[in-house]
Amino acid sequence: MARISKVLPSLQQIRPHKAEDQVECEWKIIVDTDGSPLLHLSTFGSTNRASKRKSSQSIQLGAGVGHELIAILVEAFGAPDRSLEALPLPDVRDGREPTSRDLGDRDAVVPEVSTDVPDNAPVEVPSPEHPLVAELLNSEIFTLQRRLAGRVSVPDAKIGQLVGALLNTRFLEVTRIQAAALLDVPLGRATGALTQVQKILDVEGYEVLILGSNDVVRLDKGAMVEQFGLSR
Repeated sequence: MARISKVLPSLQQIRPHKAEDQVECEWKIIVDTDGSPLLHLSTFGSTNRASKRKSSQSIQLGAGVGHELIAILVEAFGAPDRSLEALPLPDVRDGREPTSRDLGDRDAVVPEVSTDVPDNAPVEVPSPEHPLVAELLNSEIFTLQRRLAGRVSVPDAKIGQLVGALLNTRFLEVTRIQAAALLDVPLGRATGALTQVQKILDVEGYEVLILGSNDVVRLDKGAMVEQFGLSR
């Protein structure tokens, strides 16, 4: 059993699991001690096992991690086809089994909810100009990190804009909406883009770019200066 506090890009060399090792996963929405919802996921042993079906692994996650996972899933698999009709998920947070009333009208179409920042809604961001940005982008460690990160679609200039803006704030932090604007990506793809930036800025496991669960993106300036050998 585990409760996920954050999701980070993996640096491991991972291969796909075998198709014959597939398992079922059950979900349930439960209520935390503070009244907030938690998503509980339980996997059950492979159907190839001779023993009775039982839960083998379980994880729980809150809204902050859940929102990050939504953006990561969109990044990995693309946005869902909105031309298809969707069935609302039943509300089972009180622990009871879903009824036909919970399932609602199967012929109803769920209205589309956009996570993109409208083009006509300007986002105010801090100035991206800062002397450390050029030093960072031109450093040998940055070049090495860029190569080790593999496929990263975020241009260096956009990474520089994000870092510069963070350095120009009092608490070295911006909102996720501001980060999306600085990286020039839709809000729904912000987490995917930010995790790519993390691959470059987080050197040897030291967190430089921190994605908070409260939609705030933070920069550890001290760690960045040290890991990239920058002047203060």
